[in-house]
Amino acid sequence: MLYGGLDKIRHQFAKPEIIIKTGSVLPEKIKGVTDQLPENDHFRLKIENGASVQTVLKELVKQNIILEEFKIAVPSLDEIFIQVVQGGRG
Repeated sequence: MLYGGLDKIRHQFAKPEIIIKTGSVLPEKIKGVTDQLPENDHFRLKIENGASVQTVLKELVKQNIILEEFKIAVPSLDEIFIQVVQGGRG
């Protein structure tokens, strides 16, 4: 069973991923990132264990990547429901 407000529940199920939108070409290697997945008009960056969102943001700025959008990926309610039904956190 899930308890708490919607924001709290979404953050409980959040994965270590960032969504960015940029007109810049991303370098192959970004410190703190294990994978870059293009999705429509943005990229989903998977953060490696031990790295933080701030580390990745600093690295993007250091590499002169111009960011139009930068946000922590939070799952939809459908994704949370599927995780709970399949025995994930909750």
